This record gives sequence, structure tokens and C-alpha cells, in this order.
Amino acid sequence: MPVSLPLRMIPATAPRVPRAGFLPGSDIAAWLEEMARHAGMKFFIVPGSSEDLEPGGLLLMPATVSSAPAQFGPRVQPAAVEHGCVAVPLPMQLDPQLAPEEARRLLQYDYYFFHPSIGLIAFEESDAIQPEVLVVPPLPRSTSWMHAVHGRTPLPELLHITLALSEDVSGLFGEASEDIGSSDPKDLQRDSGKGAWVKDTLGNAIGTFGSWIMSGISKLGGGSDAGGDGKNADSSSGSGGKTGHEGKQRSPLWNKLQSWSAEQLAKLQRQREGAVQRLLNMLESDPDKGLRYALPLGGGERGRGIAPPSGRLSERNPTFGFGMRGGGGAADFWNVSADTQWKLRQKYLDLANRELAVGNFDRAAYIFAHLLGDWHAAAGALVRGKRFQEAAKIYEEKLQNKHLAAKCLEDGGLLAEAVLLYADLERHEKCGDLLRLLGREHDAVEAFRRALSGSSDRLHDARILYEKLNQPGLALAVLASGWPGSAQARACLETHFEYLHRLGAHDDALALAMRLDETRNHIHPPLEMARALHIIREKQTDPRVRERLSSVNITAIGYALRSCAPGDAHAFAEVLQKMEASDLLLRRDAIRYAESRFHEPRAVIKPQSSTKAPVSLTKVQQWSLPKDEDVEWHRFHTSGDSWLVRGAHRRSVQEFWMLGTRDTTVGKLTPCTSRHSTSHLQAHLLRGSTAWLPFSRGEQGTFYGCARLEDFRHPPTSPEPLISRLGWMPPAVIAMCPTPDGVWILHAREQGTIDLSHSTLEGKLRRTYALGISQGEMPEGVHMVTHGEHIWISAGSAMVYVAQGKIVAEMDLQAPIHRLVASPHTHTPGVLVSTSAEVKLITPRVVEEITLGSRGGNQNFGAFFGDGRILVGSERGAKILAGVADLKEIGSIDPLGLIVDYAPWSVDSMAVLDAGGMVRIYR
Repeated sequence: MPVSLPLRMIPATAPRVPRAGFLPGSDIAAWLEEMARHAGMKFFIVPGSSEDLEPGGLLLMPATVSSAPAQFGPRVQPAAVEHGCVAVPLPMQLDPQLAPEEARRLLQYDYYFFHPSIGLIAFEESDAIQPEVLVVPPLPRSTSWMHAVHGRTPLPELLHITLALSEDVSGLFGEASEDIGSSDPKDLQRDSGKGAWVKDTLGNAIGTFGSWIMSGISKLGGGSDAGGDGKNADSSSGSGGKTGHEGKQRSPLWNKLQSWSAEQLAKLQRQREGAVQRLLNMLESDPDKGLRYALPLGGGERGRGIAPPSGRLSERNPTFGFGMRGGGGAADFWNVSADTQWKLRQKYLDLANRELAVGNFDRAAYIFAHLLGDWHAAAGALVRGKRFQEAAKIYEEKLQNKHLAAKCLEDGGLLAEAVLLYADLERHEKCGDLLRLLGREHDAVEAFRRALSGSSDRLHDARILYEKLNQPGLALAVLASGWPGSAQARACLETHFEYLHRLGAHDDALALAMRLDETRNHIHPPLEMARALHIIREKQTDPRVRERLSSVNITAIGYALRSCAPGDAHAFAEVLQKMEASDLLLRRDAIRYAESRFHEPRAVIKPQSSTKAPVSLTKVQQWSLPKDEDVEWHRFHTSGDSWLVRGAHRRSVQEFWMLGTRDTTVGKLTPCTSRHSTSHLQAHLLRGSTAWLPFSRGEQGTFYGCARLEDFRHPPTSPEPLISRLGWMPPAVIAMCPTPDGVWILHAREQGTIDLSHSTLEGKLRRTYALGISQGEMPEGVHMVTHGEHIWISAGSAMVYVAQGKIVAEMDLQAPIHRLVASPHTHTPGVLVSTSAEVKLITPRVVEEITLGSRGGNQNFGAFFGDGRILVGSERGAKILAGVADLKEIGSIDPLGLIVDYAPWSVDSMAVLDAGGMVRIYR
């Protein structure tokens, strides 16, 4: 049965010789320059899109078959020639391959070009152009340039300006002539109101000449140019002894001017209202004609309407042009009522949607941009119409969004211009991809190397080395350094096996699987290790590797079931069932074994004094945060070798978050909150240097946002993009706690009750529990930590323990709780509760809490090492406790300054942040 296969482009499997070229854009000067370099070639005009036949570039095809490569300018994208007539971008090739007889039968035209975004374009021999058709002689002029022409006679020199008055001088003064000379000039009342009003109203309209004329009018009206208030004095005029201000009457000229100006303004407003009403009727009856006279409403402060300074609406070309085609001119604001504005906007929106529906994207862009002032929508319409170059200009110049501008240029085939924008954005990997498409391999390699420079993301670096630079050995070395101790341990392990499988290195994969037999090579927590090994095993095809991974995973799960939490036992059993689907009893037996441990009675653990003197921990590393005397530090979080610190400016009390990796600071973000803010949402640092931070939305409240490594390097202007990444979260979040396989969220419902839900890190809801707590009963300052299905929630001095979605115990510690810390997932469930007075250890197996004491000072801290040891400290120092049957003090930390916070750094070390911004690692 015959099968139709579409002709497409795929990456070339072998190096190709450039014999043709494509010059994107419609710059005629660049076309002529390239034509002059290759006079022996044939030239064809390539359209901008399949719908728009405006020039989008120039295709250069060889006139004869030659094996020598062509040398093009830097803006030309080189192309190879297949079957003697099809130009294909240099790093690509046609798929499927055509036999010579198939090519002769299918390729009926003389020349073809496979455009990256438009597709296959055909040309006939007659479509070729010559350079001379691009050069047009200027239009003939009525006068010869060889003979001089006398210009206009210049106007005579301006000597002075006088006010043109009526010949009947007495008529100018009217009845006021009776009072002339009746009082001393020094005692006359000075009134600036009359002349000033006229100058303000008319002077602005007629410019500088008008201001001089108005000065004469104000004198006629009795005003003063100085604008002084004058002094009141009695007048002995015949008006009955009134003051000069009250006794004088306005002149007839003044009254006429005032009446005339009011009539003109009212007449102009009536004309404009009539013009707008006619426009509304025209938009209803003849929309196409109405668009030619449409009143631009603009955007922002220009919402009143903009049109020439007259009572009529001028005709415009309703075709989009960046910067309003047709030149500039005088314009002013039309005062349009709010109701009329709304009607106009609705008409414009309806017409824009109509144009989009019929595919007239150019006119839709005109309506959005020039009539509504919505440049976002205008750019979107141009993108839909494949007017990528103009859309990119809007994004870059109007919206200051270089990311979307570069994407538009890339989609439009303007790869060289897109590379420049991506370089400004430091998107070096993207630059390398486009440079490789342009055939500039050396520049592409340099761009990929710049993408590797300064990066701390092992997965990113390994992918570039493997896929872009073809250096699998270095890629595997980078991945091997990422496990078992980094924050990307699981992903690095999975990718390591994936690359070995792609390379067909099954022996190396088997050796790597054998290394996982050693406990020191296991990643933590064990549940992550079990899930990772199962995923790796499913992707392997070599039976030896699959069998070895199964053995390693079953052994690791067996060890983990000895000490895992009850909730994790079910998760381990699910992994076992997937690996050994034929063993129907394996899941049941694993759960029984794990749950049997939780019914064994255990003695209450009480800390005892050690018989040996505690040993001070050794400082193994230190670095300083960026120094700023106006900054104070408050909180320190760690995850693998990444850290997150919260600080605030003393003067502005503005908070910020700073992210770093090891001793390198990545950048900082400002969440728009202050240290006196009413929000008590806690920040969380996840794997991969991803942070979930609280961001303020003003009166709307505080919301969580997801900030990644790139966001700290280049902070966004608004937190909205970060908040939108966690838009799946329920409203009214009270507290949350991420876990390796999801996130627990405590949130309020509309009815005022509190629910506890568990979701994946991508937002897929797994389960929800109704706790039966009222939001009104919960004070501010809520903390929540989890250990599998064990959850502790504190508010004020009260704390509740939740297991399997039910409140198991409630307790009151008689002091405000300022921190909860859960034990490592590889150890027995427990929580350290820090109050202003002391630190307590609470476990599900112990009814009574264990008081661990304090270190002295104003604030106490409790923290777990990765190996389960406990730290009890304050701003003055800390003691280290350890033990199985009892807890003994085995060590201490003696800092050099006041301590702000403690955080676990690795399995056996602790990070300490002091008030001066110094971070020290103790082991």
C-alpha cells in the first residue's frame, strides 16, 4: 500500500558544502551589496510569510553546478543544494532522501528553497531578478537642477508690535471715560483677575503674540501685568463712594471677548460631540469606513481621545505601521464622556476580533495599537499574521521585553538579529543553537562555552557537553560529581545511566550499578534512592544491568524499612511491587515488617550528662556574605550545597532574600515585605536551588512565589511571574512544608475552617484532610514541619500532632514557639521545638516532651545534623547531643561573634551565620 511521507528537514548526518545563501530582511542596500559579490548567481525574492507576499529576504542560487564552496557576507545564512535545485539550510538535510528519478518526477519547478518557518518555496526561471530592477531613477522635477531658481522674497524685519484698535477711541472706553482722572493714580485699585483670565484662556492658544496683545487688553480691563493684589482705597468717584474695585464696570470690549471665547469653546465642544456620535453610527453601519475616522483612545493618561485641534475627525489609513505612518502633526485631547469612551472601546474591540477572525491581522494590530493603545495585543496579532519583525520591534521598544522580541525574530527566520538579542539576555545556549543553524560553528562553540562559564547546575552543564559540544566523557564526569552528596543527586544519577545507555556503554553501566552496592554511594533520603533505581532500571535494555539494579534496590529498601516512618513504608512497598510484580505477597510483608516496629514499647529518653568532656567542633570552611553596614541578617536555610539567607535594611526595614552555592553568591530578590510585616509565611529552599518565597501584593495579601536560579541572577521587575508559577496553590495559605515527593499545605476555606492537603511539586492534588479547626482559633505565627505522614503544627504556644490526616495530640508549651525542626527522613520521626526559654524534643513514641535545656541567651535554636545528632544553641554558642538509649552532650560550637542562625550543611557538619554576615562550617 503506498504511503505519503511529508518532506521535512532533519539535522545533517555529514558535513555539507555551502553553495547557496539566504539573506533575511528587506534591506535593498544589503541585497545589492551581496549581489555585487556574487554576480554569477541567480537571485530570487523570498516572501515574508505564506499569507503575506511582502519581501522577507533574498535567495542566492548558483547558476551552474560547482563543487567549490561559496563565500558569503556575515548576514547571509549559508545553504546546501540538494538535487541541483533545492536550497536547504547548511546544518540540515531533506528527509526522506529522494532517489534521482523521484526528484525529477516530484520537483517540477526550476528552483526551491526550504525556509525554516514557511516551508518549501518554489521558483521558476522567470522569477529571477537582476540588480538593476532594484534601482529606480528619481521622479523628474519641473525645474532643472542645472539652473538656480530665485527663492521667495524674505519678510521685512519685525520692528515692533502694536494693538490694532477701532478708530472710534471713545467706544473703547465706554462709560468708564466718565471716571478718567477722578482719582489719584496711586490710589487706584489694582485688579489682576480680569486680564489674567483672558491671558490664561487665549494667550496659550495664540502663542507669544497673543501674550503681548493680552497685556494691552488687561490694561483696558483694569488689570495689572505684575499680577499684584494692590491696596484697597476709597474712591471719590460719582458712584457713591465705593472702592475703585467695586465701582468700576467692565468695558464692552472685555464683555465681548469673554462672550465670544465662551461661545467658541461651547461650539467646538458641540462639534466634537457630534463628530464622535457620527463616528459611533458609522462604526455600526459601515465599520470599514468608520475605522478611517476612528478617534484614538490611546492608553493610560491619554484615555480621553487624541485628534487634530479642530471639531472634525481626520481620515487615517487603518493599516498598522510602527509609529503611525504618515508623519506627525498638531493634536490635542478631546474630552469624551466616560460612557462614550466605553462605547468606543467596545466597538474597537469588536472590530479587532472581527479582523482577527477573518485573518486581517494587520488591521487588528492597528486597532489594538493606535486606537486602544494595547501594544501587547497588537504584537500578538502581528505574530499570528507572521509579521515577526514588526512584532519584535514592539516587544523590544514599546514593551521592553527582549525575550519575546528575540523569539519573534527567531520564528521569522531572522536568526542573526535574534542572536544579538539573546546575547544581551545572556542566553548563550540559545545563541549557540542559532549560530549553528547559520553555519557559524566556531561562534556556536564559543557561545556554548560561555553558557558553561560560571554555571553551578550540573545537569545543565552535562547536557551542553553531551548534546551540544559532543564531549560525553566530560559530561559523565560532571554527572558523577553530582551524586550522592549534592542537591541534584537523584537527577544526576538518573542522567548518568541515561547517557551511558545512549552511548551503548552497557559494561560501564553495569560497573556503575555495582558501585551502588556500597552504602556510601547511596543518595538520601532512601525513598528517593529507591524510586530513582526503579526508574533507571525501567530504561535499561541490558539484562545484566537490570538484574543488578534490582538487587541493589531490594537490598537498599530492606535496610530502609528498619527505620523508616510508617507513611514511607507504604511508599517503599509500592516500589517493591513495581519491581517484582509477580510476587503478590512482597508488598504485604514489607508493610507488616515496617509497622511491627511501631508497636514495640520504648522507654522515655532523657538527656544525661556525659562522662567525657565535650569536644569543640572544628571550623572547616568559612566565607562572608556581601558586606553592607545597613543590612541585618535574620534567617539561614540550606539544601545540599545551596543556601538561602533572609536579610533586611535597617533604615527602610525592607526585606530581601539572597541565594548562593557554597561560597559563591548568586543574587538577591526583594519580596516587597518588611520585617514588621503582618505576614508570617515561611520561606523554603528546595532541591536545585529553587526557593518558594512569600511575596506581598499589597492589600491583597501575601502569596508564595517560585524563584529559580535565573531569577536571583536577573530579578524580574514584578513578582507576578514568580507567583504565577505557584498559582495552583489554594487561596489563603497559612503554612506549607515541601517534602522530597510533594508539599503539605495548611490553608483556610471560605467557611473559616482549616484543611491540610498534600500535592505534588507540580500542583497535582493527592489528598485533603479536614482538621476541624477554625481559622479564628489560630493565632499568628504558624509553623509546620513533616516527617513522612507525621505532621506537627504550632501557633503561638500551642502545638498539634497530626498523623494520617487526624489530630492525634494537642499540647501547650506555655511559651511562644518560634521554630520547629523535623528530624532527617532517614531517622526516627521527631521534632525540635524552640521557644524563648528552652528547646524540647517531641516524638510520636514518647508521650512526654523531653526538655533539652538551653544554651543561655535571648533566643534558643534547635537543629538536627544529617546523621541525627541534635544541636541546642543560642546566639552565644551551641552544644551537641547524641545517643540511642539516652542523650549525652558530646560536643560544642564556640563562635567568634553573635550567632543569627544554625542550619545543617552536610551529614556531619553544621553551618553557622553570625550577625556580621560571616558563614562558618563546623564539623
